[in-house]
Amino acid sequence: MYRNGQQFYGGDGLVKKGVENTIRNISRLGRIGMKETDKEIISMMIGR
Repeated sequence: MYRNGQQFYGGDGLVKKGVENTIRNISRLGRIGMKETDKEIISMMIGR
C-alpha cells in the first residue's frame, strides 16, 4: 500500500494512533472476538 501512496491512519478501523494501541486492538480481536469462531471450527472438525 505504501508504495502506491496509500496508508492507514489512526482511527481507520482497528488502526489507532500509536503502534502499541493498534497491537492492543488486534490482540483484543484475537483474544475476545475469535472465541466463538474457535468453538465453531472445533465443532465442525469433530462433526457436531
